[in-house]
Amino acid sequence: MIEKLIIVGNGYDLARQYKTSYSDFFDWLIIKFNIDFSQIKNIVELDDIDKLVQNLSEHECILKSNFWFAYMTLLKPNNSDWNNVEKIIETTLELIPNEINKLYDEDKNVIKAVADMGSNFEKKVLFTTLIAFHSINTFEDTIDFLFQSLIDFETLFEEYLYHILSKPYYFDDIIDTIDNHIISTTDRSNISILNFNYTKFSKFKKEQSRNIHGAILKSDDSPVIFGIDSTNISSSNKFYKFTKTARIMANGVGHSYSSILSHSIKDICFIGHSLNKADYSYFQSIFDYLSIYDSPVSLNFFYTTFHEKNASVMQDYQHSIQILLDRYGETLDNKSHGDNLTAKLLLENRLNLIRIPV
Repeated sequence: MIEKLIIVGNGYDLARQYKTSYSDFFDWLIIKFNIDFSQIKNIVELDDIDKLVQNLSEHECILKSNFWFAYMTLLKPNNSDWNNVEKIIETTLELIPNEINKLYDEDKNVIKAVADMGSNFEKKVLFTTLIAFHSINTFEDTIDFLFQSLIDFETLFEEYLYHILSKPYYFDDIIDTIDNHIISTTDRSNISILNFNYTKFSKFKKEQSRNIHGAILKSDDSPVIFGIDSTNISSSNKFYKFTKTARIMANGVGHSYSSILSHSIKDICFIGHSLNKADYSYFQSIFDYLSIYDSPVSLNFFYTTFHEKNASVMQDYQHSIQILLDRYGETLDNKSHGDNLTAKLLLENRLNLIRIPV
């Protein structure tokens, strides 16, 4: 009988100095593709899109790398979230107009009309990078190109993770901490794990854990994926295939998974998860399944000494918890229940922040 659901995110690895961040990944890509990062800012300083494309086209190593890597790298001078992969994917798709394929018409006036950049730095970089990549790939459908580039980008990330994480101590180290501070007195057989990382928990049975975004040490698991939240995107939307729901469904063909959910769950434990928007649909589904407003389920958010030493990090974490609960409250049929969800959880001691000595 499952009593406790543990949700594990990448923040736990980062607190223990495992180089699994997007920044570490990009550092590795820069070396892999032999790119001089000092030249990046100069590429996007011009205002004329034709000159921008020519400027970028002179850096062949960038155009032979990967679109998403190149685009996000070029965003760096003016965008603090330049390497927040899933957030950038979402905001990029929002910038793409319906007539996007006209970017590649021979008529330069059409290119300039569609790529009316104004003061939008992200749009300027997006159109510049697409046109430059088109000059060497000659793709006809932009959305298909972006999607295939994303799959290639995921393959690169999987290669990087395998390189740095395929070490035996990684598994024992993280599982010992979970054993000592989260599982506590709960019998291991009554635990299930929703794992947002890409590694396996070797001390748990296969049916107790689900690597929702794929795993790097896989025999029958799905590939690593990036994606956007599907909450506000219908299945008929041209960008639906970029959602995590669509990606997981596609990768699940030919696989069977045991459910990690049960109505007997009394504790949901979050460790190292950023609670970002891209994963809200998962949390909403779990909260709905367990009816957290009316049930005795407790939400336990674990934090580490890393949070204690960084006040802004701790504030951001608490703010993310509040945003998550507020957003979930908005989905409840009873508006007053949604408005007082956090207060109710606190009064009933079902919302807890718990420190672990890591």
